[in-house]
Amino acid sequence: MKKIAIAERPDWKQTAERLGFMFHTIDGEPYWDESAYYQFTLKQIEDDLEDPTQALHELCMDLVSEVVNSEEKLERLSIPPAFHDLVRTSWREGHPHLYGRMDFSYDGTGPAKLLELNYDTPTSLYEAAAFQWGWLEQCIERGMLPASVDQFNSIDTRLHEAFAALNIQRPFYFASIKGSVEDKATTDYLRLVAEKVGIESRHIDLEDIGLPTYNLDGVQYTREWGTEAGQTELTDLRERVVNPNESYVVEHRAMLYARDTGLTDRREFLLFSVEQDEEGTVSLSASLGISLYPTDLNIL
Repeated sequence: MKKIAIAERPDWKQTAERLGFMFHTIDGEPYWDESAYYQFTLKQIEDDLEDPTQALHELCMDLVSEVVNSEEKLERLSIPPAFHDLVRTSWREGHPHLYGRMDFSYDGTGPAKLLELNYDTPTSLYEAAAFQWGWLEQCIERGMLPASVDQFNSIDTRLHEAFAALNIQRPFYFASIKGSVEDKATTDYLRLVAEKVGIESRHIDLEDIGLPTYNLDGVQYTREWGTEAGQTELTDLRERVVNPNESYVVEHRAMLYARDTGLTDRREFLLFSVEQDEEGTVSLSASLGISLYPTDLNIL
């Protein structure tokens, strides 16, 4: 492994901002640094980095198997009791996860040693998956690197594969902390990936979930269920659906908002719902509806 100095692209800041990478500098200090790159041998990548990464991931998945079967460990991880069953079901049915970031200590003589592991964290996802590839391509185009170089980086490709495998047929919400430029840019990137594989995506500020009011496209709704101050747990519901061919039960944890439309006895409703059917499949949905009465219906 070698650390090799290289000239920065003179226009990298403008390129970053044009692409939405607005947190390239934080508190006056550079966050993105392209004054050097690391060069690895194929053996180092395969034996010292890829193999340990896979082995550590499998160890972590073994730990999750222990955690979901222990109330004490679920509580130790600060997972709210209302979601223990959902977490267990998700794990036992093999629901997919997206990505994880491993922080390694590595001096070129492997295998790499794990310092910390964070699953589904925003930190360094966008810059590693997308902006780093742009750096390589531009450096090759400008003759700063030879055309034969490659990058040990398949994050973007694998994220596309992961989202495609989800087979989501309803709007998919991405949440981030309000005012966090880094979080918003990361979820915007994930939304772009999701949309490229045919998933309709939407954004929501984390602070707006569960609050007394919620704004959707500039329209304010007032919470109807769960009137505790600030954040609140979702309300438990049980729904039986019957049609000529089948009958089934859906378990919900839901939150309902509503607004007056200005018309007599007409209110519009916004429902957020975490649902679990009898097979244990868990999904998140958001629905809009309006008051209807028998006189609104014509039977032909």
